[in-house]
Amino acid sequence: MKQFLKATCLLALVSGMAQIYLPWWIVIVSALIVSFIFTLAPAQAFFSGFTAIFVLWLTIALFRDFNNAHILSSRMAQLFHLPHYSLYLVVSAMAGGLMAACTALSMCLIKRIFYNN
Repeated sequence: MKQFLKATCLLALVSGMAQIYLPWWIVIVSALIVSFIFTLAPAQAFFSGFTAIFVLWLTIALFRDFNNAHILSSRMAQLFHLPHYSLYLVVSAMAGGLMAACTALSMCLIKRIFYNN
């Protein structure tokens, strides 16, 4: 459990700092590196990646959304036929979380192939 929390916090921190200057897909690289550093079970790696990026992207989206009075998120929610703008924020955070979760799980399984033999 302690490794899970460390991996989750480190992934959120590294991805958050990297996304200030680099594009959105740096989350994949960050998840690969953090998942390589920490030895987690596959389920823990998956949920660590998902939790870190879901919370990070939702927090960033909420801060940016409050600054522009929900204009962009409301229009995007209309575009995707979502009933409320907050649902768009959750869906976009889930997309980022799933991307990081699959990446962390992949690195965890790759480590098992090469280091358990």
